[in-house]
Amino acid sequence: AGLQNARARVCIMGRDGKKVRTAVDKLNGEHGVVPAVIAEAKARTDAMFAAYSAAYSANGSAEQRAIEVERIVGDLKKPETMASLLDHAVHLLGGTLDVLIISVGNGKSEYLGLDPKNAEDYKMSYDVAVLSPQFLIDAAAPYLMKSTQKGGGSVVVVGTMAPMVPWPDTAPYNYARAAQNCMVETMAFRHRLDNIRVNAVLPSCIHTGALDLMAAKKGTTAEEYAKLRAEAQPTGRNGKPEEVADAALFLAGSGASYMTGELMKVDGGLHLSSWFNRPKITKEFVGGTD
Repeated sequence: AGLQNARARVCIMGRDGKKVRTAVDKLNGEHGVVPAVIAEAKARTDAMFAAYSAAYSANGSAEQRAIEVERIVGDLKKPETMASLLDHAVHLLGGTLDVLIISVGNGKSEYLGLDPKNAEDYKMSYDVAVLSPQFLIDAAAPYLMKSTQKGGGSVVVVGTMAPMVPWPDTAPYNYARAAQNCMVETMAFRHRLDNIRVNAVLPSCIHTGALDLMAAKKGTTAEEYAKLRAEAQPTGRNGKPEEVADAALFLAGSGASYMTGELMKVDGGLHLSSWFNRPKITKEFVGGTD
């Protein structure tokens, strides 16, 4: 509702064309918000982008048809390109910025390709999780400090509980995400007097498409694998993407105007427990015994 009341213009960023389309349709359908910029991570989404633009032009309201949907291509594995990417997006949004939400992956999945014995995977993970987000914040700061919303400009980084769950096989991912938490707190302190707040949400196991890919890799069904992962959660279930989104929107908005440097857990109580006190999970991942 806050987005709609503010007549927000939103930049959607992501590498998965279907998920970007879902996010755009949700914003439009539920909140009446028209995305002005779609920032894509890979040029392979050309067909999706063209189809979406055509559908918007043909089926949208008069107000929607008046806004041209733009597309920016970027790569989080290239931190040196983040400043120009951010500047381009803000230019297309009219030169102002109140909120920057940073949600990054590694192009694979922490369980689908990172090698704890490969130095390049550690470097790539650090570039994606730490340097690129920091350079995005650096580039956004001159715009965010001019925000007139209550609490000033806001940055929300979507992190993870992974650094608190020390699985050896996911070391490149976990180390980078631990450094990301430090980066969030450092940026919060750096900009404490600049009318800018910097916070993070830390989800645990959220049932997204990545979980289904992990299931396929392990030769089981998505349902069985999701059930296994849910057994490690004190609440007995995995999280939903919208539950993470709700927390991010809270931190971005005026309700969190006195919060900065916060690492907000959205973990179903995982921090109250440990993956390692779940024998079934331990056996599955590190060869423990029931």
